[in-house]
Amino acid sequence: MKKRVDDIGFGGLKLVQDEDAFCYGTDAVLLANMACTELQITEDMRICDLGTNTAVIPLIMSARCRAKEIVGVEVQEQAFELAKENLVLNSLTDRLKLVLANVKDIKGMDSGLLGAASFDAVTTNPPYMESGRGLVSGNTAKAIARHELLAGLEDFFEAAAFLLNEGGSLFMVHRPGRLIDICEESRRFALEPKAIQLVSGKPGGVPNILLMHFVKGGKRQLKWLENISVRNEDGSFTNEVLEAYEI
Repeated sequence: MKKRVDDIGFGGLKLVQDEDAFCYGTDAVLLANMACTELQITEDMRICDLGTNTAVIPLIMSARCRAKEIVGVEVQEQAFELAKENLVLNSLTDRLKLVLANVKDIKGMDSGLLGAASFDAVTTNPPYMESGRGLVSGNTAKAIARHELLAGLEDFFEAAAFLLNEGGSLFMVHRPGRLIDICEESRRFALEPKAIQLVSGKPGGVPNILLMHFVKGGKRQLKWLENISVRNEDGSFTNEVLEAYEI
């Protein structure tokens, strides 16, 4: 393991990561931003992050919203240990909790921190690539984070539907090419797509990030948010991204 400690902002948060494993990117920051801006998060709310890796999304959301408790679920033990280290490093063990588990097993657990209908919101940055498609990294940690090797899209939706109370919100970041799969699976579990936002690298570029908001038991009414880009033509970050990073 090759550890590094990054200052990720948001009031001085620090993040321990393994350079040889999967490191967080702009998509995670944009996901946390969407959840915090689309949802009126109050002090009595509970939020769950599925596939939390090193807990970057719970860390960011702890700085940006007032939720009572944020629970991160991670299947990889090494990432889970780094996530625990990050909670201690940032003195957030009171509000942030962690569970070592596969999302496929959550419904069968139904206890402790992961009870049925016990969360107001769920966030997830699941593996983007279907199992059997694309080049799989020889690095096991990266392969599991990027490919549906241990859990697929269906499993993430099933877990979210189980954890959310009626009217609860799911926020997901994925790839635009999986949009149809995402909508089909979400409706199977009564998670209605309510908002979509596409993100491209530069203005006019082909979108490569998909942000979505779903509501459990929601009515059929989809809102298309304005497309954004990560960088301006001159290579500088756009205002939307700077706001997401609170810069």
